Amino acid sequence: MKNSMHHQRGFSLLELMIAVTLGIIIVGGVGTLFISNQQTNRTQEALSDTQESGRLAFEFIARDIRMAGSTGCPRTDRVANVLESKNSTTDWWADAFGPSIIGYEGDKDLPGITTGTASGNRVAGTDAITIRHSDTSGFSIAEHNPNAAQFKLNKPHTLKDNDVIVICDSAQASLFQITNANTANVTIVHNEGTGNVGNCSKFLGHPDSCLANAKTEKPRNCPDGFIPCEYTYGSDSSLALYQPVAYFIGNNAAGNRSLYRVSLVAGATATQELVEGVWDMQILYGVDATGDRQVDNYLTANNVANWSQVVSVQVNLLSYSPTDNVAAGKQTYTYGFGTTTATTATDRRLRKDFSGTAFVRTPN
Repeated sequence: MKNSMHHQRGFSLLELMIAVTLGIIIVGGVGTLFISNQQTNRTQEALSDTQESGRLAFEFIARDIRMAGSTGCPRTDRVANVLESKNSTTDWWADAFGPSIIGYEGDKDLPGITTGTASGNRVAGTDAITIRHSDTSGFSIAEHNPNAAQFKLNKPHTLKDNDVIVICDSAQASLFQITNANTANVTIVHNEGTGNVGNCSKFLGHPDSCLANAKTEKPRNCPDGFIPCEYTYGSDSSLALYQPVAYFIGNNAAGNRSLYRVSLVAGATATQELVEGVWDMQILYGVDATGDRQVDNYLTANNVANWSQVVSVQVNLLSYSPTDNVAAGKQTYTYGFGTTTATTATDRRLRKDFSGTAFVRTPN
């Protein structure tokens, strides 16, 4: 009996071509979908990074602006600044009781910071700002021995050798450097001649605050012939760590731009890369010319005649994605106060404009 069943020996050429074509279409579709989803994810991640960079950068700057001039002390002309070595070219921070905010237009050098293209250099054409204030958590005085140059505080402290300190009472204020901090017996010492900056005298009295028979000593290097006198700070005094800062846009090691902050650490300035992905910073200063704490005009740094009249600051930041090739094409954007002219980027990074205003809480 013959077997009438046909045995399948393979596919025809036509069937194979149809199968291959369908496979190519399916694989191509899946690949296109994968690439599209991957690009969408990269774009969303870049947009998130760009937004986060702008918001974070503004919050850092705004917090210090709101603290500007806050030293825990009343405004006074009786300031005994006994810091020994103050370079007017680089030590922008040394005048704790001068204007609390000073700005630098893009064509003005920020003292102590190089403008250039190297890592850590300030980017030419971007604005910078310096802000002076003290730590909000201060200390009260249990005892002050001016001859021993020693303060005993009322609570444990984390102050360190070479920290710069602001102290004041109702009569005067002083700025000095700690020459020895002792956490065990809760004391700090302010002798002369030692430290990164050093004190020109162990005495902290302004001449207008001292008694007629108060002791003085020949100053080692007090500026402008200033001769401090013996002065005792009492229990009504306020002592705090001095914390001036500066902000600028700089080049980082990866070849991108970042927001940098300069802080005073142990009597020396330290520069820190704070927020990556900030391309530009432009600043306007709200000036109160009448003394009513209301802004009469917003000016660029070059047009501010009296920095003590600044009561608010408008910060305009341009953030961007650190990674390239995330936008569909070269982005066109507008940036800058009052700018209507559009700029077309030379790359495919995402860019976003952030603007905000921060008010100075403490009058200059």
